[in-house]
Amino acid sequence: MLKCSEQPIEINIGGQIFTTFCSTLFKASNSLLPLLCSSQHDPGLRDSQGRVFIDRNPKYFEMILNILRTDGELILPKDKLTRRKLLNEINYYGLGEYWRLYLQRRPVISVKEDISTWFLFEF
Repeated sequence: MLKCSEQPIEINIGGQIFTTFCSTLFKASNSLLPLLCSSQHDPGLRDSQGRVFIDRNPKYFEMILNILRTDGELILPKDKLTRRKLLNEINYYGLGEYWRLYLQRRPVISVKEDISTWFLFEF
């Protein structure tokens, strides 16, 4: 079982460096994210500085990380293509269960559309 520490971690997502606490990543405990903090788990590729490298779009990882950091309301992108891409990243990181639980307890803000059911039925 992985243990959470309060040490910061740097992650390279698609060439953009993100720094966060392992405890932030552990909020989504049943996902890929806590594995990034484990010395026992080799996540695969590393960049030239030894940081975990994930070849994904950093724009959507930033959205995901902000929700984990603030545990606040979810403000979804206006256009459907961007929401679809965000959903793909949620699935890639194994965050389906986290997002289902999140949507049950937090408001979802979207323009002219109740998107909460969109997420629930697309996993």
